[in-house]
Amino acid sequence: MPITEAGPADLTAVTALLTAAGLPADDIAAAGVRLWVSRGADGTVDGCAGLERCGTAGLLRSVAVAPHRRGGGLGGRLVATVETAAQASGLSRLYLLTTGDAALFLHHGYAPCERAAAPEGIRATRQFSGLCPAAARLLWKPLTVATVQS
Repeated sequence: MPITEAGPADLTAVTALLTAAGLPADDIAAAGVRLWVSRGADGTVDGCAGLERCGTAGLLRSVAVAPHRRGGGLGGRLVATVETAAQASGLSRLYLLTTGDAALFLHHGYAPCERAAAPEGIRATRQFSGLCPAAARLLWKPLTVATVQS
């Protein structure tokens, strides 16, 4: 199924998916947060990813895939969709916070970054300042045509 931008009717399903994955969902309906979803053959949301604009940088967030869809590349497709949208909207780099396995993000060209080095706009997000624990790892990636296609 194609990945599409989420609408208001998707928020309940996205919240459930994020909660099941142990990810914060308190602010997914906040202004400035865009979400994308993937649906299974029956139309249910089985993957999601989000983008929060922070000046010329963006926060890749809320990446979750239903257990029955993991390992098939959906997470990577969701990340690539957000990267393409971020670059198209003029963002020059993406950051993300993770408390789990960072392998997906490292595979897609993200690199560790000290939290203190994050731009002010990223540090001001609810994800950075409180929803994600202080122990969450910060990763970043510059957005260029070559890196978005990786």
